[in-house]
Amino acid sequence: MTMTCKEIDNAELSELVEEFCDQKKLYCFEGNSGINKLKKLLHAIGYSKDSFDCEVYNFLQDNPGAIHAIIDWIKEQNITDWKEYLQSEIVPSDDDDNLADDANSDS
Repeated sequence: MTMTCKEIDNAELSELVEEFCDQKKLYCFEGNSGINKLKKLLHAIGYSKDSFDCEVYNFLQDNPGAIHAIIDWIKEQNITDWKEYLQSEIVPSDDDDNLADDANSDS
């Protein structure tokens, strides 16, 4: 259902985003198509059309809460590859060696 001028004037941002996505048929945000749809939304909310990288960079620079939301979303996923990649990047503490030594000395 398309909003009237009065409804647009009185709408919350979330309602306007939903209306914009409905009108532009921005439903599925997967893959390259999803990136292009995000680009359309970022342009609609005022970010330049110069290059997508620049739009995303400027958006994230202006909105650190979006970065936190992305990080929170990543944490909520159960993706084995991501977990394995992170496990290979994290340096274990020296306490792991001490725990192994303590376990061996108890025997």
